[in-house]
Amino acid sequence: MGRGGRIRMEAPQALAKAAVSLASLISADVVIINCCLVDGREELLEELHSVPSVKKVILCTEDEGKVKLFSARYQVVQVPLRFENCGAKLEHMLSTCARKGLLLRGEKVIYIDGESTDCFSIHVKVIDGIEKVFTLGEVVEHAIKLAIHIANQTYNGMRIGAAFVIGDTKKVLRYSHQLDRDPLASSPPSYRDIKRSENYQEIVKIAAKHDGAFIVDSNGIIQACCRHLDANRKVNLQGLGSRHYAVAAMTLATKATGVVVSQEDGNIRIFRDGKIIMRILPSGKVIETP
Repeated sequence: MGRGGRIRMEAPQALAKAAVSLASLISADVVIINCCLVDGREELLEELHSVPSVKKVILCTEDEGKVKLFSARYQVVQVPLRFENCGAKLEHMLSTCARKGLLLRGEKVIYIDGESTDCFSIHVKVIDGIEKVFTLGEVVEHAIKLAIHIANQTYNGMRIGAAFVIGDTKKVLRYSHQLDRDPLASSPPSYRDIKRSENYQEIVKIAAKHDGAFIVDSNGIIQACCRHLDANRKVNLQGLGSRHYAVAAMTLATKATGVVVSQEDGNIRIFRDGKIIMRILPSGKVIETP
């Protein structure tokens, strides 16, 4: 093995030692660590647990398989989005943990990250005002997860476009009308729940065969689909199609959040207040944030 290979193998161990020392030095309350740094090195978790001040060690991962692998023994949080920007990634992870009740105001948090064997980092954060931490909200994150799934599907050899409008449902329904018969109109709520992956297949089929948006309430239940969005608001978007304009206008006219899958390139755009707040590749990688 060459010198470069040895350095890459030794880097996680060096990072682990630094993290344990730092946790002890600053009396960290919580340590959040990327699951990829733990594979085959679970002694790191034991060392972190041994630091007197550390109350919680939380594993984070994008991989559902790793959630199942580690959740029997450790606290694991799944974060499906992959951010290029370290700051945005950290805020997203913190907001996800805070929403699950895993972080408290005033706690000192160490976040240990490693996207690959060549890139490792340690971040320190003091939680101050959890409610101000940037968060999309659980239902919107599920809508994004569904959108990523749709972006990777095809129908008759072509990409599938889709639009989801989440929240402020009464107003959104008032500013829209039915384009076609609603295929889910008589389905029970469990069949219309975007948080349940077993419903993806039917939703993909509807998106592929019908025009119009899915209207989703704050609990993640589709209240209507095949809706034409009628909000008459001026939005400043360049190079995007009518689906994007309609969703952007609706988010300007209401308090809703929009999630749009482009039929052209599969990119996913998130809208609030008439503006794009995030763009995500079909791979789930976030390439544009506020």
